[in-house]
Amino acid sequence: MPNNHHKLGYSISLALGAVGFISVFFIHTQYILILSFILVGMAWASMNTYPLTMVTNTLSGEHMGTYLGLFNGSICLPQIVASLASFGLFPLLGNAQPNMFLLAGIIMALGAASVGFIKETDKA
Repeated sequence: MPNNHHKLGYSISLALGAVGFISVFFIHTQYILILSFILVGMAWASMNTYPLTMVTNTLSGEHMGTYLGLFNGSICLPQIVASLASFGLFPLLGNAQPNMFLLAGIIMALGAASVGFIKETDKA
């Protein structure tokens, strides 16, 4: 995919995931929730591909392993912090899992809106 489409595709995928997470708060029928989690899965797939593609397109190949390792750390550390913070957030959100999904959707929507701030370059 050309570089001028990465940010748009990534933003749209995150927005779809946000809709999926937020819909869990409102939908209580297990069969309709399948659609919610399909949307979340689409966002998850894009989170595994777009950022790595954008980073590797920026690198010239020299020290690529080091940079990709640092990039992986920038992904893992926030996940660990979020996991630990969830122990404090869950009681604050009424001990209700749908409230956690609503918060996740709001944060993912903010992420979708912030994709436009990414500066992409191409060294290939």
